[in-house]
This record gives sequence, structure tokens and C-alpha cells, in this order.
Amino acid sequence: MMKKLSIIPLIAIFTYLLVSCGDEFLNKQPLSDLTEAGFFKTEEDANAALASVYDALQKYGGYENEFITKLEWLTVGDMRMEESPADREIEALVFNPNNGRFRDIWRVHYQGISRANTVIQRVPDMELAEEKKNAIIGQAKFLRGLFYSTLTRYYGDVPLILDEPNAATEFNVTRTPSSEVYAQVEQDLKDAISELPNEWQDADLGRASRTSALALLAKVHLFKGEWEQTIQRSEELISTDVHGLVDNYRDVFRKENEHNEETVFATQYRDTNAGGWGESRDGHFLAQRSAPRGVGQEFAPFGGWSNWVPNAHWVDEFETDGSSEIIDDRYDAMVLGPGDKHPELDFTMPDTVPAGFSSTGYVLTKWWFGPNPNDSEYSGQNIPVIRYAEVLLNYAEALNEVGRTSEAIQQLNIVRNRAGLDNLPTGLSQDAVLDAVFQERRIELFWEMSFFSDLNRRGRFLEFIEENRPDFADLVIAPYLREDYILFPIPQQDLDNNPSLTQNPGYAGNTSG
Repeated sequence: MMKKLSIIPLIAIFTYLLVSCGDEFLNKQPLSDLTEAGFFKTEEDANAALASVYDALQKYGGYENEFITKLEWLTVGDMRMEESPADREIEALVFNPNNGRFRDIWRVHYQGISRANTVIQRVPDMELAEEKKNAIIGQAKFLRGLFYSTLTRYYGDVPLILDEPNAATEFNVTRTPSSEVYAQVEQDLKDAISELPNEWQDADLGRASRTSALALLAKVHLFKGEWEQTIQRSEELISTDVHGLVDNYRDVFRKENEHNEETVFATQYRDTNAGGWGESRDGHFLAQRSAPRGVGQEFAPFGGWSNWVPNAHWVDEFETDGSSEIIDDRYDAMVLGPGDKHPELDFTMPDTVPAGFSSTGYVLTKWWFGPNPNDSEYSGQNIPVIRYAEVLLNYAEALNEVGRTSEAIQQLNIVRNRAGLDNLPTGLSQDAVLDAVFQERRIELFWEMSFFSDLNRRGRFLEFIEENRPDFADLVIAPYLREDYILFPIPQQDLDNNPSLTQNPGYAGNTSG
């Protein structure tokens, strides 16, 4: 990709060999004094190179539950930033090509793609058992499919690069039609499905599996409006009997319950931070970003930061018993409001919440379980990228679209029943079921990795924020928001570095540079 941001030569694998993923198969020690000629000789070499691809998941701009979730939830207005000009811009729907959030997502995804390309190209020529080679290549193809599916979802046409970078690589590449990018994603995921096991055991827990690829492929078909294919892949996954819903919503996110049956794919972490604050990290900061600022070290790492907080109008969306009493179990599992006691800690939110704790009166406890183990300032909770609950919601939406509405309601009720809610009526119309799917997405998947994108693919975003954002009248609805499908801007730094790139419609200066 771009000269400075996106092409990572093979030597990067030597530099970035993982010490930062959560499970044993990713805990590769850094190697020194390596040469290209001496690498890709052993199974350990191949796994180390694969670990460098997984490493991209953890980086800011990857799947660490901050940058992507900000795009997904600040835009719809259900979450509020307490600081950070870059994030407040996104919250105000000012999509600035110079905003570092767009740049880092673009850069990190192409970094992961570059590393995946190297694995996919080099491992076939190694003297390893075919089964081992195929499993390593299958994982790299799943990850490449994940990276490209996110890029084209956000930016539309993006350069499709499938070769390992070398001295002859052309850096000034043009954008590839999204239809071709999606076709490659589908092929990568089909290859992964054919080569990966349904689940891994023991030290290999955390690797991408066949069910990971099935879930992502179903989601790709969903985004393209290919309902029958979504149903087919969802049913293949469900039929494996590998996954199900955890009984208690909060337990899905608990570190002690990692690799639970609901996790289809997750970014792996540990309670250390050998990689430091920047590029590569063992742990993350979601606990302190969630906890009220200044709550104290006995309750949260760094004493709490409350960087982002739920908005009150989102809290009002939880179902009640008719007398304003919330009956949805997910509220107690992930929200702390005035007078509420933390599920695990001897901490109760004051009836009058200090502005420093939260400007809205609420904090999110989904990632906040108390101080981290061993007095670590960094959390080792794995971060779900795809959960089985989302698989069921995707399946329900597709069933509804092909007229199998009663079956769609059954899938919705599985998710609702876990939350302690009654079944939906069986006689709902197709439109009402679609609304119910999106309502469940809004609550069930809050501050995870998809909601704006789901609204956007159905053309519901502007209608949603007009109905649900109290500040809608104060927002500037820019030209890029009026497109049939809203695309984020190509980062200005990449336009400057590559004169062959063009900007997306609706942004000033629809050319490179």
C-alpha cells in the first residue's frame, strides 16, 4: 500500500514477532539476528510469522474495542466522549480525512494484510506436513478476509493487494472495486472453512476456527444483502453445536471465562504490557476507560478514567415493566447509574453522580470487573470480535428477509430470553421484526464492533439518528452523510503519499493530494 503507512516488509515479522497475545500459541519470544534466508524453515518459524498477523488485531485501529467501536457507536449517538477532540469530531459526524482514527484503521489493516500475504505466499513452499501448512494458511486467510471486509465496509473501493511486498512492489496503487474485494474475502473465508477445525484445544485456544470463518462469511453475505447465503452459512455454524449463549450476559466478558461457548472469535490479551503504550500491547485499558474517573485504585486500574459514557437516551431504550422499572437483565450486567451498586465491587454510584464520574449519570461496566490481577494496570480480558449472539441476530434478519418471519422471531427470542425478557409475539409483521432485530443489536451488542455499519447497510442511519439523537438539530448533515451508502474518508496522509488514490464522494477535494 502507501509508502509510509501500509507496506510492511518481511523484516517486520522479525521485528514484531508476538509477545503480546493472550494464549500460548501466540506467546512467541522475539527473535534476533534473523535473516530472510534463515527464516520460514521450521513449524516454529511459520507460527511466529502467523503470530505477527494476529498481532495486528491488538493495535490501535485494529480489533482492540476502541477505534472501531468509536466509529460504530459515537456516530449513532448512544455513547458520549468525555474528552479527545478526534473522537468528539466523529461524535459530531465531522468525518475529517486528517482524523487519526481513520488513518490508523487504514494503516493497521493494511499492515495485517501485508503480513498475512507473506504467510500465505511463503508457507506453501515449506517442508511441513500438509495438515499443518493448511491450518496456518487457513488462519492467515481468515485474518486477511477479516481485514479486507472491514476496510471495504468502511471505505468502499480499496486497493486489493495479495502479494508479499518486495523491492519491486508498486506503491502507487489504485482502488479496486468493492465487488472484487468482497469476492476475494469470500474466497479467503471459503478456503479457511475447508482447512480449519471447528474448534481448537488447550494451548491453541484463541486461533481462528472454521466456525469463525463461517460466522464472518455469513456476515459478509448479510452486508451484501445475500439472505439465502447468510442463512446457509449461519445454519452450518449452528449445526456444529460448538457455540451457544452463556447463561449470564456478564459472564461472556469475564476474564475467568475466556474461550466460552459464546465467543466465536476474539482478540487475545494478557495482564501485562510488555509492548508499552504504543504499537504492540499485551493488555488493554478498557477497565479504566469504563470506570468513573478518580474512583480509586482499589476499584479500577489507574483509579478510573471514564473516557466514554453511555447516554441517558440509550439507557431509556431498555425494556421496563410499564412503571419505569427496567426488566432487561443486561442493564445490571453492563450499566451503572445513579444509586446502582457494582455487580462485583463494594462500590455504589452516588444518587447524584459527579460530573467527573460521568456527564450523563451512567458508566459502562461491560469491561470493568475491578482492579486487574497481580496489581497490573492493564487488562487481559479477551475482546470478542464476533459473538454467537450476533450470529443469531444476523440469522434472524436473513430469515425475516426471505419471509421466514416466525423462525426469525424464534432466534430473536433466544437472545431476549437470556436477558430475562418475554418472547416477542408470533404475529409481528416483517417490518416489525426487522425493527426488533435492530433494537436487539442496539442493546445486546452495545460498544462492540458493529451498529453504525448495520444501520448503514440498510440505509437506516439518518432516519435512526433523527429519531434517537436528542442533539440531531445541532448536527451538520454533510454531503457524505447523504450518500446512499455512507463511506468514511480515505485518510489524507495516504492520499498525499499515493497520487493514484482518490477521495470518497462527499468530501472536499475528490482527488489525491
